[in-house]
Amino acid sequence: MTEEERRLAKLSKTMNNKTIFSHSLGVINENHYRNAVDDLQTALKKEKSANQEEQEKYKISVQAKLSEDTIKQLMYQHHSKVLKSQIQEKELKKHMIKQFPQSIFEPVLPDPPTPKNIKLKEVLLDQIKANSERKQKLKEDDLKFGQQLIDNSKKHLDDECIEKTQAYQALYNNLKESWEQTIKVRNMKKQLEKIRIYGPKEDFPTIPSTIEEVPEETVYIQQSQPRRVSQYKKPDKTYNWKTALRSSSVKTSQSPISNRNFNGVIERFSSLHTREKQIKEDKDKLLEYFRSKEHSRASSNIPKLPSL
Repeated sequence: MTEEERRLAKLSKTMNNKTIFSHSLGVINENHYRNAVDDLQTALKKEKSANQEEQEKYKISVQAKLSEDTIKQLMYQHHSKVLKSQIQEKELKKHMIKQFPQSIFEPVLPDPPTPKNIKLKEVLLDQIKANSERKQKLKEDDLKFGQQLIDNSKKHLDDECIEKTQAYQALYNNLKESWEQTIKVRNMKKQLEKIRIYGPKEDFPTIPSTIEEVPEETVYIQQSQPRRVSQYKKPDKTYNWKTALRSSSVKTSQSPISNRNFNGVIERFSSLHTREKQIKEDKDKLLEYFRSKEHSRASSNIPKLPSL
């Protein structure tokens, strides 16, 4: 029994039990019963139709299986017949060859046809190979030449950089030397200015010549005499120290030795002044040269000049 049949039997058993039903619910239960019976009948019809379809499909599959087996069997029989006929034919040929031996003639085959212009093809292939080798050689030569140019240019740049560095160092040394000479000249000018204001002193030292262009001159220095210690005197209130200082600043020396000494110092100062002007001109030229070359290439190895 299927599930639907069990359900229908259970409902029929329930409906047959009179103790469950009452008079008021008889109509409602009867309607429900009828609806359930209709549903069960439709379900039974569907299940029967599905079972019939499955039976038909099963029959068709059985028939297909049987027909496939028959086809396989027929094919096997056909193949076996063909194989038997081939075996019989081979045996017959062997028997005929044994009974009637014949000389075997090798067929004379013609030469295989040669394609047209085969030599031209070989020549073209040789030309292509030679051209490729020549191009490869030219490429390698170009690479070697380019590498050689790069090496030469690098060496040239290194040499130029070294030369410029040496030139900058030489210019720096010249500037430093001129700067030192300028400082010495300024110090000498200060000393000469003191001599001009206060007059030459008796213990004035000889100024060494630091510049090669200035000829060395003998400077006579008056021997310093020991000072005599005088007794203490009261200051004269009527003494005008401003007038005395002004007269002493412009007063000329009385001794001929001091006159020669002062004249030599003045001549030396004039020559140093001329040399200072020349050094300043050279310095201005060098500074202008450095300013023009500063934008082209800056050298980090050159130290800075001292400040004024």
